[in-house]
Amino acid sequence: MKSKKKLAQKLPPLFILIIVFCLLTFLLIQQRKTKEWNNKGVAFFKSRQYEEAITAYDKAIRIKHNNAMAWHNKGWALFQLGKYEEALSAFDKALNINKNFAGAWDGKGWSLAKLGQYNESLPAFDKAITIKQSFAGAWYGKGWALGKLGRYEEALTVFDKALSVRPNFSEAWESKGWTLDKLGRYEESQTAFEKAKESRKRNRNEKF
Repeated sequence: MKSKKKLAQKLPPLFILIIVFCLLTFLLIQQRKTKEWNNKGVAFFKSRQYEEAITAYDKAIRIKHNNAMAWHNKGWALFQLGKYEEALSAFDKALNINKNFAGAWDGKGWSLAKLGQYNESLPAFDKAITIKQSFAGAWYGKGWALGKLGRYEEALTVFDKALSVRPNFSEAWESKGWTLDKLGRYEESQTAFEKAKESRKRNRNEKF
């Protein structure tokens, strides 16, 4: 009788351990599946198969809804398809999960800029830059929005910031060229365009 009582006392903790083990195993499997779907999405994105990338990211999000990276990646895939409002929503989802996600702030800035909301895009780019000072893409995005607002001197300063971080940033050189052209600084603009051409060539060569 005593042995039966002892067995009965031991069963509940053992049962709890089994439940905890099963739960942890389930969570690990879910985490692995989320990572796999996100990686598939990245592969599709790199192949410019944006619709397929979105499907993969959605599957990752379905498994783990608070996956900031998957929301961020989905935002960029939507952005590439020109679905800027949907992209903005996805970036906001990522930021609701992680407010210090510089890439999501950058994506939000670009989405707003592409929607013609240039003034609204500037704080988003600034937030990305505050989080990550060396974020050349966000500096470039801010310069692009300032250019659209006709604030050329400010845009020029910001493009120079982007180029100080990434000297072979061909898009920034080209935008700097157009900005200088708008300011009537034609010789300097031609130099910037030449730099853009050289950077594109250098970047192509680095891929091989």
